[in-house]
Amino acid sequence: MNGKFLACFGALLINSTMMQFNPLMAADGEGIVLDPNTGDYHVTYREPNPPYTLTTITFIPATKIDPVVKSTYSLDEKGLIRYAYRVTNSRASKQLLVKMLASATRIESAIPNAPAKWSGLVVPSTETGQVTFGWAYDSNDQPFGLPAGETRGGFSVTSFDLPGIGLAKFSAYTRNGPYADEGPDPGSEVGKKLNDLVLNDFVTRLAVVPHIGVSSPYEAAPVLANIQKHLDTGLVNLKLVDSGLVTELDRWLVAAVAAANSGNDKALRADIHEARQLLKREHEDVDKDDNGDHDDARTTETKSRINKLAARVLDFDLHYVEKRIKGKGSDDR
Repeated sequence: MNGKFLACFGALLINSTMMQFNPLMAADGEGIVLDPNTGDYHVTYREPNPPYTLTTITFIPATKIDPVVKSTYSLDEKGLIRYAYRVTNSRASKQLLVKMLASATRIESAIPNAPAKWSGLVVPSTETGQVTFGWAYDSNDQPFGLPAGETRGGFSVTSFDLPGIGLAKFSAYTRNGPYADEGPDPGSEVGKKLNDLVLNDFVTRLAVVPHIGVSSPYEAAPVLANIQKHLDTGLVNLKLVDSGLVTELDRWLVAAVAAANSGNDKALRADIHEARQLLKREHEDVDKDDNGDHDDARTTETKSRINKLAARVLDFDLHYVEKRIKGKGSDDR
């Protein structure tokens, strides 16, 4: 794997969330100002060496894109789930899309499948216990990236862990630097703000990713506990579910965990059924087989207490546990 590709990923691997940027302007003329006409940042700083002249550089963010990602997930007879993605760089985008990254609990693919001119990477994190996976455009190919208005499929990974909702991070191609000098002092206020811009230079979209850990050997109780944790923290933090529905679902999930721990399969099936019925009342077609092809669900849904993409994923996960009880074959969603 070439050095340019690794460098592409390196800057993004340490990011976690988008940060709001507040323009900074120091009394001595140093500062960072957003140009509302171009979307670029003008960075003014004092050169570190005599005669300490004020210098202005332009930072071009990699966020002038409007990506759309569609997620597909399918379960085979061995319990392995294939996660596939189709990415569109919308016509409104002003830059070429070159990177997509996401986090997962576990990835079986050593190198993710990638379409032509793209390369995949999986990087474990010792700090979080998760893995970062994704794709970057081959920097040796020109034009460098996915143009506005075009769609690319063929991105996929496999995992034994069940799907959850995560945030995929997208970046565009930009050209910043090299600068005439060392740039702003990294310890200065301007340097720190510029570093924040660099480290958070991406846009996010909802995507289906391996997020619900499946124990090996399989046990229903820890899987159900992981599903509940994703509901109570992941989906709540993403504002994809109403607190009232969380309370109702938690009632059945807590009961299901207890039933699983006591080996009461009849009660376990009944508890899972009730939880799935709650989801079905919110979205009548939540359990319909449509090959799992879902967009990033950015539209606001006012009539439902749960985002449809989140509801489909929860139903898939609960149905997985249900089928393991019954000992039936595979499922495709």
